[in-house]
Amino acid sequence: MADRAKFEAQSQIRSLIDSPETPPQTKRELEVVERNLIAQVPDTWIYRAVVVTLGSVVLLTVVGGIMLEFISTIAAPRTLPQAIVSIGSAAIGALAGLLAPSPASGK
Repeated sequence: MADRAKFEAQSQIRSLIDSPETPPQTKRELEVVERNLIAQVPDTWIYRAVVVTLGSVVLLTVVGGIMLEFISTIAAPRTLPQAIVSIGSAAIGALAGLLAPSPASGK
């Protein structure tokens, strides 16, 4: 659906650029808009797979820490290993980096 809307937007922009009635300044601005539209990151399966994987790592880290806390109250006291904390923190940071808008986008 998004690809169809993107294609329609590109074709409308192209028709305005090719129109002899469009002023030159407007044509230049439309060409910039067209380049930005083409340069957007496509919605590919790899981004979804990375987000799902990192989200799973975060959830497993949290659930594992909670389970370890419950087990440690029953048996001998245990602490969450620093490696697990580091992996969870890195996954949260990577998710934030992937999902945050780019500063160059101006949004």
